[in-house]
Amino acid sequence: MMKAKDRICKWIWPATRCVICGGRSGQLYPGLCDGCLERMAAHREKERFCSRCGMFYAAFFRQCPRCFLERPKYPQRDGVFCAMPYDEDNAVLVKKLKYGNRRDLSETMARLFFRYTDIDDHFDAVTAVPLHRERQRQRGFNQSRELALRIADQMELPYTETLVRRVNTVSQTKLSYRERLKSMEGAFGLVKGVSVVGKRLLLVDDVVTTGATILECAAVLRQAGAARVGIASFAAAKIKDGC
Repeated sequence: MMKAKDRICKWIWPATRCVICGGRSGQLYPGLCDGCLERMAAHREKERFCSRCGMFYAAFFRQCPRCFLERPKYPQRDGVFCAMPYDEDNAVLVKKLKYGNRRDLSETMARLFFRYTDIDDHFDAVTAVPLHRERQRQRGFNQSRELALRIADQMELPYTETLVRRVNTVSQTKLSYRERLKSMEGAFGLVKGVSVVGKRLLLVDDVVTTGATILECAAVLRQAGAARVGIASFAAAKIKDGC
């Protein structure tokens, strides 16, 4: 059986090292060293976030080249907020939180979220994209909920569980966008006994790629009577080759 001292060291030591390079972690953004943080900031300056399609694009474009003539994928009236492009560095944070049980990184990701978004305060509560109970049992926690809790704390808003995942969907990585949308139909429902009528909710996910999952969750909340469903994520996909 592991001694108490060993358990404490196992918990504290990783938090003092950078998850990307292994260097000494900084204090403001635990889990990241100053060098990696500066590199991430430099990369972020070269990218812009498009709230129409929910993706990042090269900053030298005056507007998103993909959305110039396209209909917005995301409802503009409710707001779409994302901090970082899903690149090599940010993927490490997401995966360490999601698969490495590094729940402490959710605090750093939340701080980066507020550093790089201009989110407004016109919300009543924060909620999260749910995991299916089987997947949550295997992982032990919902990474989106961990991030949502930290965001709620920063905004001084209550966190509320609003959605349940009814279907344990298969991996979406090899599916087309239309196939992803189809697979999400009926996958989510409202938590029994919960009312969102008239509520202004901020819906949080850790990373958004096509947006099929979070758009379906938002649709369920709106159909249940929510007055506003803003969408927030730590990271989002990048437009490849500028288009």
